[in-house]
Amino acid sequence: KNSWIWKKREDLVHLQKDLKYNHKFDISLPLSHWKNFISKTNKFVKTKKQFSPYFFGHLGDGNLHCNFKVENENEKDIKLLSKYIYELTLSLNGSIAAEHGLGQKKNMLLKRYKSKKYYNFLINFKKYLDPNKILGVNKLFKS
Repeated sequence: KNSWIWKKREDLVHLQKDLKYNHKFDISLPLSHWKNFISKTNKFVKTKKQFSPYFFGHLGDGNLHCNFKVENENEKDIKLLSKYIYELTLSLNGSIAAEHGLGQKKNMLLKRYKSKKYYNFLINFKKYLDPNKILGVNKLFKS
């Protein structure tokens, strides 16, 4: 029974890829906010016909994979979608970096969505852990 469930879940990952749901948001939310997040996002995409959402997640830990297919893709639409998803996530006490972490694609969001104090803490912590600047050179913070 469990293997059947896991197989179906893994099939979802491949199906999204095949259907070109290429814009992925790996967020986390308190479980009590999932319904509100999905409802608000669905209302948003109804006004923006170019976005098709696909949600799935981990019921136990709050991670939500919020993936989108974007018709007639352009940079302006991607920025609009990203801003909406990240700001809604944060307004619901969520995190814009969940299961897969911040990574190189989202590192520029640190300055935008975290306080200067927190950002400086991270820079100083990196300096403490890597005084010789040999780990992940220019991956998160420019030297």
